[in-house]
Amino acid sequence: MRQAVLRTLLHSSSTDEDPRHRFCPQGETSWCFFNRAVARGEQPGPHHENMSFFLSREVAEQMKPTYLRLAEPSLMDRCARGKTQNPNEGLHAIIWKICLKTTFVGRERIEEAAASGIGHYNQGASFIQYVIRALGIRPSHKGDLVPQSLDQASVTKAQKKDSDEAKRRRKLREAAIRQHNRELGELEGVTYGAGIQDNDISDSDSDEENAP
Repeated sequence: MRQAVLRTLLHSSSTDEDPRHRFCPQGETSWCFFNRAVARGEQPGPHHENMSFFLSREVAEQMKPTYLRLAEPSLMDRCARGKTQNPNEGLHAIIWKICLKTTFVGRERIEEAAASGIGHYNQGASFIQYVIRALGIRPSHKGDLVPQSLDQASVTKAQKKDSDEAKRRRKLREAAIRQHNRELGELEGVTYGAGIQDNDISDSDSDEENAP
């Protein structure tokens, strides 16, 4: 896994004088043109003709600390199970619901939101019951039932979203949106891109308005 992280940096900064493909996949079907040619017993072609993206050595050296950080064993251990990103995003979503990113607050408010978010993420809405009891307050019967009903509603909603029918509907909806965007693109043409200036777009709009 560490080699997989480092291979893109080394591959992209390789030259004919100093090829850096030792971490790239081997074999005749490798995506690395250099190792693919070697496996076939051929002379690898020039780098500038076979690489669609190239990093200068100066840029690669500046990026190297970041790649080394990403390849640290401690981080690799956390990513090995493939259960890092989604839980983090789920926790962040809960925290930002409690403490909006669009509103400035002090450090104490952020720490409270983080603590509350972690509690809700780990124990659900029932987390508030543990807090109340820790303060020496005995919740009422209704106070016990409400968090439980909220947690059950969350579980039911998650199971519904994970059903095959819900997944099918999401795919159909996403396909319809993509098709709609393609149709708009064909109708409007290119409205944004390198070298396009605002006056070019406004001129084309005025031409369409003045057209008979």
